[in-house]
Amino acid sequence: MDTDFEFLLYKDAADRLGISIDSVRRQARRKGWPKKQGNDGKARVGIPVDRLQDSPPDRPEDSPPDSPQDTVPALLARVAELQAELAVAAARDAGQERLILSLQEDRDAWRAQARRPFWRRLVA
Repeated sequence: MDTDFEFLLYKDAADRLGISIDSVRRQARRKGWPKKQGNDGKARVGIPVDRLQDSPPDRPEDSPPDSPQDTVPALLARVAELQAELAVAAARDAGQERLILSLQEDRDAWRAQARRPFWRRLVA
């Protein structure tokens, strides 16, 4: 049974079959698909023609665009979520700023004490 092959670059074969390049490599090795090198030095794999006739699975870029009636409420909901996340981040940021100021004051107090002469630290 002689099967016809179409020789494609691995990337093109992956796109046509709807799978990853690594999956094409594994299938070619497992099923014994022929390979050859093109004039450009890139490897091509022979994909059985009957396998290519099957349409690839739907991909997100193949789907029709959403209608504005569906998109606007979804976007508004996402904006509300992001605004809530922003408010939480701003509150956390304010808390971090207070902590930083407190640590800087503590550092300055310890630095002032360390700069005092040794005998002053003992007496005071």
